[in-house]
Amino acid sequence: MKKLLLLFIAAICMSVATFAIAPIVGPTTVCQRSYAYLSDSTPGGTWSSSDPAIATINPTDGTLFGVASGSCVITYTVGGSFITEIFTVGPFVPWITGPSGICVGVTSAVSDADPGGTWSVDFPSILTINATTGVIVGVSPGVATVYYTLGTGCSVDGSITVNSTGVGPIVGPSLLCIGASDSMLDSYPGGTWESSNTAVATVSSTGLVTGVSSGTTLISYTGVGICGAETVTKVLSVGTPISLAPISYTTLNVAIGAMVIYTDATLGGTWASSTPAVATVNPSTGVVTGIASGTTTLTYTVPSCIGTVFCTQVISVSVLNGISGNIVFSSGAYSGPLTVWLIHYNSGTHNLVAVDSIYTTVSGISSYYYHFTGMASDSFRVKAAGYDSTASYTGYVPTYHTSSYFWNTADVINHISGTADVNKDIDMAWGTVPAGTGFIAGDVTTGANRGSSTGLPAVHLRIYLINSTTGSLIQQVFTDAAGHYTFPSIPVGQTYTVHPEAINYTTTPYTGIMLTSANPSMSAANFIQHTVSKTITPGAESVPGLNNIVASITAYPNPTNGKLNLSWQELTTEKATITITDITGKELIQSSITLTKGSGNQQFDLSGLTNGLYLMNFKSENINYNNKIQVQH
Repeated sequence: MKKLLLLFIAAICMSVATFAIAPIVGPTTVCQRSYAYLSDSTPGGTWSSSDPAIATINPTDGTLFGVASGSCVITYTVGGSFITEIFTVGPFVPWITGPSGICVGVTSAVSDADPGGTWSVDFPSILTINATTGVIVGVSPGVATVYYTLGTGCSVDGSITVNSTGVGPIVGPSLLCIGASDSMLDSYPGGTWESSNTAVATVSSTGLVTGVSSGTTLISYTGVGICGAETVTKVLSVGTPISLAPISYTTLNVAIGAMVIYTDATLGGTWASSTPAVATVNPSTGVVTGIASGTTTLTYTVPSCIGTVFCTQVISVSVLNGISGNIVFSSGAYSGPLTVWLIHYNSGTHNLVAVDSIYTTVSGISSYYYHFTGMASDSFRVKAAGYDSTASYTGYVPTYHTSSYFWNTADVINHISGTADVNKDIDMAWGTVPAGTGFIAGDVTTGANRGSSTGLPAVHLRIYLINSTTGSLIQQVFTDAAGHYTFPSIPVGQTYTVHPEAINYTTTPYTGIMLTSANPSMSAANFIQHTVSKTITPGAESVPGLNNIVASITAYPNPTNGKLNLSWQELTTEKATITITDITGKELIQSSITLTKGSGNQQFDLSGLTNGLYLMNFKSENINYNNKIQVQH
């Protein structure tokens, strides 16, 4: 019986000894004043520490806390079985020493008695810290946590508050009318208010600002707190209420692809389009560009002492079948009559003829939008003019697209019916009469005369005076009833060109007129208007006068149906070579003619060329002339 009892006890012991507990899961080290979390997959057990002075552990959930440096045994027991783990608590990291608070912009430092660690911070936007030295700098108000970590991985932390005076941004008006009052506010109480220019606006101790006169002033608010004085400012503009002028326009219908300038007499505003998919607008210049068919609302906004004021204008955008553009006045304030012509080249008569025109009277505009519609496929020029006075004057002169005083150098618009030719702008030329003591005059005769005095006077013919050096227009005059013109009171020490301009006539300018203090006048800059050849050339003179004539050649009409007229002015009789090439430079025609002394004309045949653009070179001993020739049968 005794033997059976011993075997039973032995069997029980063997059963307990063979009961398996899963291994402990978790770290085997922890820093002082830090927690670690242990677990075991075998349920129902309890936790214990062999030395609570080294580490304590919660008996039910395995939460361990490092108390002091050293090692102890952690035991997990289930029933009569248990499993153990040796646990080590790291060395003590001394507490961080240094300020618990600093001010924005202030530099300080924190330290730790245990050297060799690394510093870090959780919110560098509030506080920055040097990782090695522990130097801290306050950046913005708030609370940041500083960490000090040793090579063992043990660390200690502490909180630092960054303070400011608390003066926030000034809240209040940026614009104020003269005589009006409004309140400025700041979230920090007890501060003082000040105006940098009391002649513009004053401010009371409570922040009440009052407009005194037009201008700007700086309103400041100063508060004093734990970090000392802090000042914030706000710019205040004072003015009179704005009465916004309506938007100025020359059209409410813009072609797709066209650019049209809209203006407002009230300056300093910005432009916006409600539907940029229909039309865009440059916010500063008011240039509208048509994008797609539809309507959009233009808004012009101007800051005022009562806030922003604005005005609006609805415009429409559509497809254009024709030619459109802007007549642009550089002064930005043209007033008076304005005429725009659509000019067609008649291949039968070889003449330019106005086939349509627009006449209007404008006031103070910088740009006028024109459009011609419904034309057949053909070649056109566009011309604009304002006043057409018989007197000498400064100001805008008739100008072709683009910026040419003369029809034979104007851009040709090759229009195809059903399509849009947009932005065919004309930048109006401006003439200026400078003061001086010089004088240029002459006579223009017309008809079949050959330099004799029997020709008829060319009446009301426009004559331009041009600075030969700069190419700038000086002024314009018209011939009187006797065919006489005069440019008085012009500066000496300059060289001038005189250029008559008549539609369908090709001019050879009178060039090289140099006025000096010794010779301040030229009174015989005469011209002959040839009605058959459609040319205007410098008139024949006596032998001494030939020194004032410059060898030259002109070719007309251009475009041509194939019969090209050549008109020249020569000092001697000589040979000239004519070369015609295509636009790639391939030579198509080469011929020679004899230039007789004085004035001469000869027709040159281009009828063998197909329609298109060609390059012409005319070269003699005295002349080297290049031009683009358009053949249009």
